[in-house]
Amino acid sequence: MTHWLFDLSTGLFTGRSMSASPEFLEANRPDGYGWIDGVIDPQSQRVDLKDRLIVDYQPPPPSDDHEWIPERKRYRLKREVARAQARRAAAQTQIEALELSSLRALREIRLAELKGEPVPEESRARLDAIEVEIEALRPELSAGRG
Repeated sequence: MTHWLFDLSTGLFTGRSMSASPEFLEANRPDGYGWIDGVIDPQSQRVDLKDRLIVDYQPPPPSDDHEWIPERKRYRLKREVARAQARRAAAQTQIEALELSSLRALREIRLAELKGEPVPEESRARLDAIEVEIEALRPELSAGRG
């Protein structure tokens, strides 16, 4: 049988469990804690201290960006927050790819400068076009942040 460690002042589980004799459990019980046996979900249940029964429990949300899903008895990011995070990640990935694609044009410009030659207009035009694309993505990096 599995025994779960819980806080005697709150009824909340610590996440520690043990299968052992009553003597071993007592020897390994920190002050202010108790053991209860059963099949439990320490993330959505707690001990009712009055009756010593396992009851459902909804913990506080990790942040205002989370919502409780009763069927799963878990929090998840609100859909709009998850979507905003995905858009930010996609924008960041696009910006990084665009920055990498600018290296050839930068190299061509720098080599021309080192040789005292005119800067290739195609290279400058490519850099300018890349910068326009990056600037269009930048607002997405801060969109939806709270």
